[in-house]
Amino acid sequence: MWLFLTIYNYTDHLGNVRVPYTKDPLSGLPKIVEESNYYPFGMKHANYNDYAPPAPGVANKGYQYKYNGQEYQQEFDLDQYSMPFRQYDPAIGRWTSIDPIVQFSLSPYNGFGNNPVLWSDPTGAYAEYNWKAHDNGYMGLTNIGGTNYDYEGNEDNKAVFSLKTTAKLYFEGKDVSTLTENDKQNIFKTNATETIGVLLWEFATGTGLENRSFNYGEHPFATQFMDGRMQIPVILITPFRFKVST
Repeated sequence: MWLFLTIYNYTDHLGNVRVPYTKDPLSGLPKIVEESNYYPFGMKHANYNDYAPPAPGVANKGYQYKYNGQEYQQEFDLDQYSMPFRQYDPAIGRWTSIDPIVQFSLSPYNGFGNNPVLWSDPTGAYAEYNWKAHDNGYMGLTNIGGTNYDYEGNEDNKAVFSLKTTAKLYFEGKDVSTLTENDKQNIFKTNATETIGVLLWEFATGTGLENRSFNYGEHPFATQFMDGRMQIPVILITPFRFKVST
């Protein structure tokens, strides 16, 4: 039996398809096709949420768009998600090939920055923070009067928020805004990774000293950079806000 139906999706803040539904061709009423609840890295809860055929005689599970809104492939017992750039295995929370936009601080196979509750990755290229869904829906939005906010958001606000979020990743989520200048100087002399977080935060917020110098052999950040063991985010190179000396 051939049946062509329009499927509508009820999704969560990460784009995961929770409830696909359609119009019952017999009764004309809305009908739930499936309910999906997921473990953080994408495996679906078992023993409930059974698939309901959209019409009598339709036995196969033709609609397979689920986690991150992507297609779930069960052919040949693959049990993987097919995303535009690569395949994802929810059983291990890892990709089956390396990241095309690899982050030097993470494994090229890691999924969603190892935090799938906060980040999504619908393409397989890089993890995305859904700024519209978090922070009460206001962070990065432009107020247009009273309690009204521009849905599309302000590009400058989104860029600043993205940089601040990235800076926190270098601190494993710790609050960078509370650091004193003495705290920063101690970090500069002991921790190259957190040094990048400080510089990103200062660039995003317009705080801190206008110019900073880092000396080879004295500061791990400068030493690793000069030895070719550290990549510096392009956003820090462009404004020339720091100087590395030998």
